[in-house]
Amino acid sequence: MEKGKSLCYGKVYPFTNENLSSYNDIYDFKGADVLSVVGSGDQYFSSILFGANSVTLFDNNVNTLYYFYLKFYSIMVLSYEEFINFFVNTSLQYTDSYIKVREYLPIKVRAFFDNVMVTKGLSSLVLPRVILSDMRDFNSGRVIPYLDRDNYYKLQEMLKSQSFPELKLASLENLHSELSTKYDLMLFSNIYMYLVMRVKQYKEFLKNYKKFLTSDGVIQAQYCWTSKYDEFVSYGFNCDLVDPANYQLHESGKKDAVISLVK
Repeated sequence: MEKGKSLCYGKVYPFTNENLSSYNDIYDFKGADVLSVVGSGDQYFSSILFGANSVTLFDNNVNTLYYFYLKFYSIMVLSYEEFINFFVNTSLQYTDSYIKVREYLPIKVRAFFDNVMVTKGLSSLVLPRVILSDMRDFNSGRVIPYLDRDNYYKLQEMLKSQSFPELKLASLENLHSELSTKYDLMLFSNIYMYLVMRVKQYKEFLKNYKKFLTSDGVIQAQYCWTSKYDEFVSYGFNCDLVDPANYQLHESGKKDAVISLVK
């Protein structure tokens, strides 16, 4: 893991709060080189399922990177039922599933999780599930592609032949100074919400990343859970309305918005 600045040791998202399944209709992942925030790890797993050639990951939350190791090797070695039971039903308790996965973890990561399991319990590391609170979304691919059982096993086989991705310990504010290669797609989730800047400033800031895009590259710049995307559109961002991640909003016919910036 390469180290950057402004590192933290905060709680992690157990699953995405975005409708990542919609991304396959918006972006071209086939053979793409992707730069993505780690977050829950689900951007990475979705990108691989969608056919990405490579995915470089970054995050400034050290615990998030540790969690990604756990999730990566859990998907690689656990059955679908074991994965759901470990990550959803038992809230990451010390179970036979963890024992099965821990031998694959790097020594430092294994020691970290062993300690957390014994002291506070792994569930102390994760934030409450806000978006995927409805169990109907845990056995479908409506929001997270690999939660569909067939996709889970497809992803599992892909991970077995996949090199572990490059991880960069860095925040979005300074990551651009560490980049040296070009990407077809950048996935920045909802990081904009945590930046102290207006939309106009954000577009100017993203010039630091546009120079690392291929000629037809795209930045996923923000995910909106409300209809407040007009300002992005007024400054030249693209907006795609998608099925909302929240199940109740999905049932009521509401929409989320995926905001993009094309080079």
